[in-house]
Amino acid sequence: MADDMKAAVGALLKGIDRYNPKNLVMFEQYVDRQCAENMYDLEANLAVLKLYQFNPSEYNPAITQRILLKAITNLPHTDIILCKCLLAPENMEEPEVQDILRLSTLLELCQFQAFWEIIVEQPSIIAGMTGFEDSIRRYACHVLNITYQRISKELVRSTLNVTGEDARRPSLCLSARVAYTQETYAHWIYAQETYAHETYAHETYAHEAYAQEAYVYWTYAHEKYSQEAYAHYTHA
Repeated sequence: MADDMKAAVGALLKGIDRYNPKNLVMFEQYVDRQCAENMYDLEANLAVLKLYQFNPSEYNPAITQRILLKAITNLPHTDIILCKCLLAPENMEEPEVQDILRLSTLLELCQFQAFWEIIVEQPSIIAGMTGFEDSIRRYACHVLNITYQRISKELVRSTLNVTGEDARRPSLCLSARVAYTQETYAHWIYAQETYAHETYAHETYAHEAYAQEAYVYWTYAHEKYSQEAYAHYTHA
């Protein structure tokens, strides 16, 4: 069912139908499906916000809030900025939208403890968002992995908002492994590119040095031969 809806929405997004307000119902249902089944489709969500922009009377605050929350789950990518650019000024001032944008700001500043405090105090903000907390933990793992070489267990737990038992949950372990694997792969690629660049530079230098030495030797030998030939000719 989810795959069928994804395919149908994808077909609409390829043509002019993405701007047809009659398709808003399907797009909004697709947003709800993303939240319920922990999926994410940025292009479809941006199309919804664009339709709200063209048709202010069709604006749905609840769907907009869900789109913003889904954008947050894709940090460190800047999806939330793209979504904000499509919001009308009056919609940006809604208290619920401001609360979500505040959460986004805290995450961008890596103030994870303050973020989790708000989530604990106001759990209704993320109601119906399947996998939201684990997505944020995946982002937190990414930040920790690129920031620290050594870190205390207490800081890890407070950053991820987990207890000792929670830390052993399969979903959380998977988030940490995914973040670690992605960072390790990125470092490996960087190391490979750096090695290749240094090897190329070294080989180029060696080649140029060899060519210069060969040219100098050839010039010297040619001049010496010329001098000897001239001396022999003069003597003769």
